This record gives sequence, structure tokens and C-alpha cells, in this order.
Amino acid sequence: MPFKDLNNIPRIIDSSSNDMVNDFFIPVLKEASSYDRGVGYFTSGWLTSVAKGIVPLVEKGGKIRLLTSPYLEKRDYEAILLGDEAKTSEIIYKALSRDLEKLKIDLSEDARVALSWLVADRVLDIKIAIPRNKLLGGDFHVKFGIVKDEENSKILFMGSYNDTAHANINYEELAIFTSLDESSQDIISQKEVLFERIWNNEDPNIKTTDVPKAVIQAFEAFKQDKPRPYNVKNFEGKEINEKPHSVEGHAPWVYQNDAIDAWAKNNRRGILEMATGTGKTKTSLFALSKLCEEVEQLIVIIACPTKSLVSQWNDECFAFNLSPIICSSDNPRWKGQASDEVSKLNLQLKKYLTLVCTHETLKRDKFKLILDRVDKRKTKVLVIADECHHLGSVGSIDKIYREYDFTLGLSATPERCFDDAGTQFVEELLGPVIFKYTLRQAIQSGFLCPYEYYVHPVYLTEAEREDYIEISKRLKQLIAQNRLDDMQAFIRSDVHLSKLLNMRAKILKTAEMKLTKLREILTSREVPIEFAVIFCTPDTDELDKVSLMLKEVNIISHRFTGEEKSQEILRNFEQGVYKVLTAMNIFNEGIDVPVTKEAFIMSSSTNPTEYVQRRGRVLRKPKGINKEKAVIHDFIVLPFHLGYNDVSDIDKQIIGKEVNRAFLFAEDAMNGLKVMAQLNDILDKYIQISKK
Repeated sequence: MPFKDLNNIPRIIDSSSNDMVNDFFIPVLKEASSYDRGVGYFTSGWLTSVAKGIVPLVEKGGKIRLLTSPYLEKRDYEAILLGDEAKTSEIIYKALSRDLEKLKIDLSEDARVALSWLVADRVLDIKIAIPRNKLLGGDFHVKFGIVKDEENSKILFMGSYNDTAHANINYEELAIFTSLDESSQDIISQKEVLFERIWNNEDPNIKTTDVPKAVIQAFEAFKQDKPRPYNVKNFEGKEINEKPHSVEGHAPWVYQNDAIDAWAKNNRRGILEMATGTGKTKTSLFALSKLCEEVEQLIVIIACPTKSLVSQWNDECFAFNLSPIICSSDNPRWKGQASDEVSKLNLQLKKYLTLVCTHETLKRDKFKLILDRVDKRKTKVLVIADECHHLGSVGSIDKIYREYDFTLGLSATPERCFDDAGTQFVEELLGPVIFKYTLRQAIQSGFLCPYEYYVHPVYLTEAEREDYIEISKRLKQLIAQNRLDDMQAFIRSDVHLSKLLNMRAKILKTAEMKLTKLREILTSREVPIEFAVIFCTPDTDELDKVSLMLKEVNIISHRFTGEEKSQEILRNFEQGVYKVLTAMNIFNEGIDVPVTKEAFIMSSSTNPTEYVQRRGRVLRKPKGINKEKAVIHDFIVLPFHLGYNDVSDIDKQIIGKEVNRAFLFAEDAMNGLKVMAQLNDILDKYIQISKK
């Protein structure tokens, strides 16, 4: 039963008036799904006394994390804090070993077996806390515990009680707080943060270290050949050998099967280049299911560029019978959870483990240390890299984990724009592009909806054009002074050059007349706007200006940048509460909003990764809704109104960049021929001027 159904949880309990074990610890632990304890002193005698509560917790799949102090001589502290890791382990081992023999004497055989299995299965995870810096020489004297049930209700207790058998005959008392009481929620949250900070060795005045392997091995040796004293199936929460498969019974489409076959033929290494909206996620999960028909024990790492995508992948995983661990700041306990599950794989208590993380987590040392613990003789490792082109960034190349047996990259645009070195690294890490499925193929096959494309020419103001020309002249001079064979390397290495390029691009992306044109389109239309996304330019105030304008014309909108409550915003958008979402980069990265019918591209870009992804966002088909077509509005920037006497080379650069992108969009549009005629007309008129 959940904590809310427990009768009479006291606010204060003492050992004189109550039986603290039977009146509090056992009934609470029996209903718990996790138990975090920070305590100065711990002995096995206490564990024996609460065994009636611990076993039900374990059989529900619960975990216990114990943060405690070793029994150290004062002279040992400095040696631990200043010595190398081997000496540290030796000192702690000696301190803890004082109790190992005592364990054999104090515990019955059944209790020793239970304790050793809890440690071996990593149900009981123990870390040692040693004061340092300003607390050097002192004791780790924390005394609190946090118990959580399956409904995520929490109970915090604090007081003088240590986890020793002797504590049950002392006068002890505890203050008890429950999350069911709103006034207690703040103190519970503070204690959760405190525990995580110390557990992860992030407190500057407490050194936290794992229990030495020799001690763990001694604990495990107690079990000998005796079976676990708890039910493993309940402990796992599902059948141990259950394989990933489509729970809903769906089968892959023909082109998805072709992609899976191509991956298998390339030794399960490579990149799927599939148009946005064609089901890259499900294709990869079908591929995983097929792989598991041949591989008996597997860790699957799904790496995404954003936390919003991590959440989206998590939902998709459940449809394939996967219960992933979310490895991001949204789950502060992920390190312990992942470590526990790797231990179970190594002990062959389970066969499959799924970790969903961000690209940033994939680079972190703590993540790599967990994967380094995997017994590669028994377990294979697959990485599925979503939006894999991001892994070619300079920050990823030196830090990324690379020890994978199988690799599968997913992207509509795997080639990094103006970055051959980054593109090459992605292919070295994941393999080459082994399968392509284009936007045109997806539309013709009916997997994506067709779209109409409308070009809205806007013009630079006189001041914007002058700034653009001035920056272009400075760029030309800078490049002329540094003649290099590798221009891309020069651009990456020269900060001043990169800054000038960004400044010039920003003039086109934020041209003043775009906002005026957008307002004109929205206020002159006959059909009210709904289910629309407006793509604004990152690192500018354009999103704020667009949001203000929408408010002025009485259109209900909400910004969607990944910093807000993403799922709630998307739900309100799908239900029609918000008519428009204003966004920057986040919709470039695979976020699914299939109800979107209309897109306004304010942020001009020559980067295919950006404009192809944005187009794909609006072409997805929602389940159960007839979406006949989508509409895309593109604002192309021209250097001046027709009527000037000549067109400079710089003007031609502007026209070429903007019109070329528009031609690419028009190629697959329902009204593509009409748009191409419009674009050709624009080019013809400028060419005629330049000939005069």
C-alpha cells in the first residue's frame, strides 16, 4: 500500500514510548520502493532487526543507498585524504574489516546470506563519507533517512538514531516529515539535494568513496552457494530474459525493413539518412529487436542532443518493452541506477539494459566509468545516436566514449555544414551512410503529407545594406591577408573572421522588414491561424519581438525553447489552447508535433541541417487526424527594392544564398512550378538591372 494508506505515521517518535523498529521502520520500509540513509554509524545488527521490512522492499525492485562512516583512527584521516587511491582503499578496508569477522559471529547464517546477496545484487549500495578541508579530523555525524513509495510519496526522518542494534536500547528520538504534508515538502527536497551532493562526492568538505572491492568480495563470500532469500522475478519487476519487441504488434514498413537489412549487412555499423518524419526512431527500435534475436545480453545507449528528445525517446521505448534509465539532470539518481543495472548484467541477473542520455552525458567521465565496468565477455554494447551530426562538434571529438560493438546513427542531414573534419569523425565513430530515404520518396509514398510553399520577399533597409557591404569588405580584406589552402580550418581557428561572418549572417536573419511582413500576413488572412510554428533567429531578440507582435494582434502563443515545461506546452498546443508556438533551435532536433499545419521561417539559413529539419517538422502526419497538407512560409531577403541602377557582387551573393534555398524548398512543393516561376522572375529582374 502507498504511504498515504498507512495509519498514524507519527510526527515525533521516541524509543521510550514506542518500539521504533516495529512501529515505524518495518511498516514504512515494507511499502517503500527506495531507502536513502545518511548515518554516522551502521552495523549489521540493525539490518537484521528490520529484515521484515527490507525483504518486501527488495522484492518490489527497491534499492537501499547507505552513506556512512568507517570506524577510523584519527591518524588515518590525513593518510586517506592525502594518499593515493590504493592506500585509501587499504586504510578503509582495514577499518571496515574490523567488523567483517564480527559479522560472522553476530549474524545468523540466514542473515549473512541475505546481507551478502543484497550487496552482490547492488540492492544495498554503501559509500563511505570522510570529513575533509574545514571538517578535517571530525566525524561524519549525519543522521537522516528518506524513504520513497511507488507513488513517489516521501518520508523523511531525522534524529539521534544510528543504524545499530544498540540504538534500539538507547533513548533515541526521530522527527518525521511526509510529503503528504505540504508544509514538509521543502525540507524533504533540501535533504534530497544534500544526500545526492554527498553521494556524488560533490560536497567540498566531505570525501565520498566506494567501499573497497576487497570488502565487497568479503561480503559476497558469505553467501557461498546459498540461494537468494527473496523472489528474483519480483525483484526485477519482469521476466529476466524478456527481449525488446514491439508491444503494440506493429511491423516495420517496407523501407524501414530495407534500412534494417542494410545495417545488418554492414555488420551493424552505419548511419541511416532518412528524411525528417519518416520514422527513424521506430526503425532503430525495430533494428534493435532484430539484433536481440542474435545477441543474448546487450546494453543499449540512446544518445540525443537535447533533454526534450530524451523524454520523447523514453516514451517510444515503452512501446518496445524497454524500461530505460534516463541519464540526465532530470534524474539525479541515474549514476547509481545505471551502476546497479550494470552489476546485474555482469552477474547475469538480467539480459538487457537501456540507457537514454544526452550527447553531453555521453562525454562525461562518470558515464564512461560506468560503461568501463561492463563485462565485455558477456555483454555487447549498442549505441543509437539520434541527430548524430552533432557528435562531430569540436567538443565531442576528444571526449566521446567509443567502445561500442554496434553503432547506429540517425539523421536527416548527417553531413556537417562546412565541417569536413567533423563529418569524417562521425563516420569513423558510427560508420558510413548505409541507407537513404528522401523527403520526396516519403511524400510520394504517403508517409509524410504534401505541402504548399510560399515565398515572401523582404528587403534590407538602407542601413542594413550598408552594414552588410561594410562587413563584406572587411571579410574580403581579412581573407586576402591570410591565403590558406584549408579555408574551413581558417574560419574555425580565426575568432575575428568567425565573428564577422556571424555578424553578416545575422543581418539577413533578422532583417527588420520580416516582422512587418509577418504581421501583414497574419492580420490580412481570412482563416484564423492555428497549429502554427514560427521559427525565430537564435541569439537575438527576434523571438521576443514576434511574441509581442502576436500579443498585439490577439493571437494566443507560447514560446518553446526547451527551457520551459515542454510536455505541458506541447499538450496545450495540440489541444488548441495555444494557436502558435514561437521557437528557435529546438524544433531542429526531432521534436514531434505532428498536429502542426503551418510554419513561418523567419530565420534565414544556408545550413541544410537547419532548414531541412524545420521543413520536416510540419510534414508529419498525426494519428487519427486527417491532415491533407501543410503550408510553409519562407521569408527571403533581397538587398534592395527593384529600381536601383546596378547590382553589386555582394548584392548577388545575398540574392544567390536566399533564392537557392527557396528553389530547394520549391522542388518538392505542391505549387513548386509556380514558386520557381516567381523565383526566376526575381532573378531575371535583378540580372536586367545589372546589365544596364
